[in-house]
Amino acid sequence: MQPNLETKDEIEYLVKAFVDLQYVILSLETLRRVTLLEYAPVKARLKHGEIVIPGDLAIYSIRLRKVGKVLEAMSKILWSPSRIIKEELKISERVEGPLDVGLTSRLIGRGLKPLAFKLRRLDLTSPENLLLKAFLERIHIDLEVLLERLDLLEVKDLVYREVLQAFTSKLKEALLNLKSCVNRLLGRTFLRLLPSSKVNIRKLARYVLQRNVYPYNQVARTVLEYLKEPVTVIFTKTSDYIGRIEGLKLGLWDHKLYEIYTYYTIIYGQVNVLLERPALTLELALTEDETLIKFNGYELFVMYDRVPECRSWTSHGEVLPGLDIKVPSGRPDISLINGGRVLGVVDAKHRSNVREVSQARFKILGYMHEYAAPLGMLVYNPITIKGEAEDLEEEETVNLLKKIEERSGILVSRDGLKLYFAPLEPMPANVLRESRTYNLIQAFALDVLRFLSHSYVT
Repeated sequence: MQPNLETKDEIEYLVKAFVDLQYVILSLETLRRVTLLEYAPVKARLKHGEIVIPGDLAIYSIRLRKVGKVLEAMSKILWSPSRIIKEELKISERVEGPLDVGLTSRLIGRGLKPLAFKLRRLDLTSPENLLLKAFLERIHIDLEVLLERLDLLEVKDLVYREVLQAFTSKLKEALLNLKSCVNRLLGRTFLRLLPSSKVNIRKLARYVLQRNVYPYNQVARTVLEYLKEPVTVIFTKTSDYIGRIEGLKLGLWDHKLYEIYTYYTIIYGQVNVLLERPALTLELALTEDETLIKFNGYELFVMYDRVPECRSWTSHGEVLPGLDIKVPSGRPDISLINGGRVLGVVDAKHRSNVREVSQARFKILGYMHEYAAPLGMLVYNPITIKGEAEDLEEEETVNLLKKIEERSGILVSRDGLKLYFAPLEPMPANVLRESRTYNLIQAFALDVLRFLSHSYVT
């Protein structure tokens, strides 16, 4: 399928919203109440192969910002002359520096004549300064190499090209800011007076960490963290991701990207509902097709494009008359699970026709019935629904969608079961949080907590 201009615009808008939400979720770790236990890029599974969404580029950008903040703090401190002056305590009968009154008094009290004083001398080549110089030179080279290589990346696939450009544009911004900080430290502070030397940076960083001189101890920690995965590995990983999709006949797969965007929106809504509870701490583990949210002894799994491990009655039921046939389990786009019980299922539709959306509202009911889930949600992109109704049922669906969009979503409830209809346009996270559709997603998240523990939410 060759995309038209309208489709390209839709893809670009979707990608920007998706990447923005990815950054927001990964930045939750900056909150003291959220701990990111694990992260692995999510995968989109298609008929012709798997596509790794390079979300770890966001992780690198966030890490680089942290490195930049440490170096920015150092740039202010390095203007102080005390960073190149070594102070030693000396005892002598002749005073050569500022008197140490306390120690001198004790010496005199013991009947001793020597005086205690502090002797200062210029010392550019302290282990701390050598480490900082070596690290800055190392990271400067790495940044130059990576920026040059990122400009050489080529991607034929339209959707992946948009995704990669959105991630790398933010990454380049972080890289350039860090490079500017490094150049400033190397060129405008006393570090320019230090000779370049080949040292074992890791060994030197450990030694500086043992000496525990503030704030160089923070620099040493940053150095050791950086050396575990330097920025140069970014190009290797990114090239590998591109190589995996080259040659695959994927067509337009932005519908999978919309599913992942919906997946992260559900996670974002669930986390924010929990963070509204005072003094609550969260632990998150994001892997290629699953997110674990841990809080107050509870564990909630949010799964993407996976068959829930709990028993589907259709796939485990008896096939009559005694035939050896297994009915495949349903595969919801998103499922929320606790302790082997499916609490909610979600189906996402993007760039669909009226017939597909009409079928989807019954499909989500089927998932709810198959897994005995009390909650269900149909999420769809209202600006990409195309086509005309061809029968009465589809005409009823069209009229229903109009009413749903007028209210930015609805909830149908009966006998303890709840079905949500959420028209979700891709939008930046700050706009998303102010939308009425997001309020509906948070209501869904709150219901998940109620079914998770009736006593937890009052």
